[in-house]
Amino acid sequence: MGGIFGVLLGGGVASIAYLLFWVRSRERMRLWQEAAKAVGMTDLAVSTYFGVETKLTGNVGPLQVTIEVYQRGKEEHGTRVIVGGLRHGPYDLTIRPEGLGSTIKKSLGERELEVGDPAFDDVAYLQGAPALVRAIFDQETRRLAGRLLNGQLLVEGRLETKTLKVRVSVSDGCLLLDIPARLLDDTTRWLPAVLPSIVEVGRRLRRPDDLAARIAENTRSEKVRGVRLANLRTLTTDYPRHAATREALLASLYDESPSVKLHAAIALGPEGRNALVDLASSDSPDTVVARAITALGADFPGELAIERLRRAGEAGRSATALACIEAVGRAGSASGIEALAGALASAADEVAVAAARTLAATAGDAAEPPLVAALEHESAVVRVAAAEGLGAVGSPRSVVSLRNAASAHTFDGALRRAARQAIAEIKSRVTGASPGQLSLAADEPGRVSLVDEDQRGRVSLDSGEDA
Repeated sequence: MGGIFGVLLGGGVASIAYLLFWVRSRERMRLWQEAAKAVGMTDLAVSTYFGVETKLTGNVGPLQVTIEVYQRGKEEHGTRVIVGGLRHGPYDLTIRPEGLGSTIKKSLGERELEVGDPAFDDVAYLQGAPALVRAIFDQETRRLAGRLLNGQLLVEGRLETKTLKVRVSVSDGCLLLDIPARLLDDTTRWLPAVLPSIVEVGRRLRRPDDLAARIAENTRSEKVRGVRLANLRTLTTDYPRHAATREALLASLYDESPSVKLHAAIALGPEGRNALVDLASSDSPDTVVARAITALGADFPGELAIERLRRAGEAGRSATALACIEAVGRAGSASGIEALAGALASAADEVAVAAARTLAATAGDAAEPPLVAALEHESAVVRVAAAEGLGAVGSPRSVVSLRNAASAHTFDGALRRAARQAIAEIKSRVTGASPGQLSLAADEPGRVSLVDEDQRGRVSLDSGEDA
């Protein structure tokens, strides 16, 4: 009798528990269906497990939406929303929130794709096809998706506004969002209010029919300079012949950002020449001006290059000065040689070295005086560059200066080697001299004579006594 009573009692408790669970599931399904109605879901289908409704599926236009319960470990459960039909390939796009896991993966060499907006890139860990990312993530999509990746889902009701904690990811062409249940707050009741915003994010993540056209459209309305520049780079790399690419580049010639304008001007070739000249003549950032000058090449006017070189030296804009030096050398004018000599005497080391090499390559005999003067430069690398330049253009008059420079810097092995090599090259250019026959008279600086004895490889100063 007692055994039967126990069985009946156990069965009654189980029945009551099942009934309560069933009632709760019915209420949950009612809220799910209310949410489905809010987004206009069609072709609804309900899945059950032992008579308990656990899943609701349907379509919202081209998207497939699933609402179901989920269990994560032993402690967490709640409502999961899956938005499919995004038309991504298996590896086209993966999105996860930034965190410890992504930091570890990046430290191990895994590459991340950034859109160019620091506020979004700080919360989103993206991998996939650059063109798809550029096409999808316009300003509004970044705002909505960024909030979800931050774990926040805003609930805006008529009587209450609150933020739900959520977990979101995108992979295999699906947006997956989990809303954990709370002990004293069944988050399911908020689903009718938040499902429209979730579906809207899914709609925005769907692959557009024409990636290039969408990227160009995004670029026109984009406010973040880094995103505009990244979009243009993708267009010129992946879609160089697409009509939308040319339209975007032409529009970007008037962009307020010098770097965006520069990229467009270079990509357009002859059509961008005037924009490049404007940039080369402007007070834009040093690297932008330098790249514009380099891109112009022989089209950069020599007189303008001379003026820019002088101004760059005064302002300490090394990149611009370096870019101008080649253009000044091509000009080959007396004012150009003077400008190069000024850069050699007073500019930063790398600019002075470039000036020395350009003088030696383009100025001929006129390069010798400034190169000789540079043998006394305070910078060791400039002195070496001057000695090397004299090896190319120096006359016998330079030999004494080379020897004096080497003697004055006894511990500068690089200068001593460069001076010896320069003297040897000068010697080889003396008409009628065979190797090893160059001699300098100390009482007549700059005078060259041929020694009778063939002492190959030997250069001596004749002071009236045996060397």
